[in-house]
Amino acid sequence: GADFVVSLGDFVNGRVVLGDDLRDPARIPDILAWADSLFAAFRGPRYHVLGNHDLYNLTKEEVRRILGLERTYSSFDVGDVHFVILDVQFAENGTDLARTYTGVAGFIPAKELAWLREDLDRSASPTVVFVHQMLDTYVEEWGRFLVANQPEIQAVLSADPEVLAVFQGHDHEFRDSTVGGIRYLTLAALVDRGTRPSWALVTVDPAAQTVAVDGVGEQPSLRFSYRLRRTQ
Repeated sequence: GADFVVSLGDFVNGRVVLGDDLRDPARIPDILAWADSLFAAFRGPRYHVLGNHDLYNLTKEEVRRILGLERTYSSFDVGDVHFVILDVQFAENGTDLARTYTGVAGFIPAKELAWLREDLDRSASPTVVFVHQMLDTYVEEWGRFLVANQPEIQAVLSADPEVLAVFQGHDHEFRDSTVGGIRYLTLAALVDRGTRPSWALVTVDPAAQTVAVDGVGEQPSLRFSYRLRRTQ
């Protein structure tokens, strides 16, 4: 009965699998296509957020072609709720990340940030944002944010009174924080848990102004209320 499903990124790992020998990167496109064929068992809209692992051995253009993506960032409406998909897989000079490894900061270039501002301005509906690398994280050992221009992105989101939550991937542990009146939820990873797969059914109820997260596996369940920061 879900309206749609969304992957928060790292849909394929690339040939670098920790604890395993390096293997032929030429096999990665077929693995990604196979994984997407499993995803297609859901007979409804399916959305992908690009993760850094997706680009270990592939370019964005290759990922887009295999997954049939028109764009790597976009938005859509379901009922009375607006949803935004962000792409933070950019270098700080605005070029696409490609064939990356660990320790590379994400970034949103000026063009995407301008699009985000305009997209949020056009919508007066409660808004949920999907992203891969977390937008509420400072990495002490790196001495920087996980997404290089995190403060600017947070400012754009907080300036829009309808943004109520950001759902994030990347980290394998569940995390929950509030920044600028917005809930930032990092969902537990589907894999690498030593348990059954972790995922969540998320229900946004604009009438009751609530968000319910029904977790499976290592993903906790929770429920919170929100208030839009201006009267509609």
